[in-house]
Amino acid sequence: MNKFTQLLREETAGWHGRLQLARILLAPLPPYVGSRVRVRLLRAAGFRGIHPSVVMWALPMITGQGDVYGRLTIGPICRFNVGCFLNLGDSITIGQYVGFGQQVMVLTETHAIGTPEYRSGALTPKPVVIGNGCWIGARATILPGVTIGDGAVVAAGAVVTKDVPPHTVVGGVPAKAIKEL
Repeated sequence: MNKFTQLLREETAGWHGRLQLARILLAPLPPYVGSRVRVRLLRAAGFRGIHPSVVMWALPMITGQGDVYGRLTIGPICRFNVGCFLNLGDSITIGQYVGFGQQVMVLTETHAIGTPEYRSGALTPKPVVIGNGCWIGARATILPGVTIGDGAVVAAGAVVTKDVPPHTVVGGVPAKAIKEL
């Protein structure tokens, strides 16, 4: 393979034609309009793991390389507010009755700590699981490899770096248990 072909392959590894077409078709819709249309179009684009009853008040930014379509599972009656970001370097599994506030970020890729010359080492994907009945507050960030237990609440602005027990409220940076429900 020549250098140009290799460069082209590297530069387009995260490009997903069906997802891009869905973005183009949904672009004219303002937030809070067509929430179920977004879900149907994502399902038609290949995201079969999204339950038809999910509501997306704006299209989440979806990134990742490879088969991102098979890495997202969202259960019934989930709500996504505007500005959410889903990184599908590994799987994201979301249970039923989960609510996402504005600009929630779910990350599945991190970097190993590299050499002193280049600390951002090799890319490491790790799955994220969000249990049934959770509420993820606005601008919360869920880092790779985290499992959030059923019925948990993640406070707005929290950075979740480790697993959250079921029926627990967490908040802060890094997120810590605030109380049990």
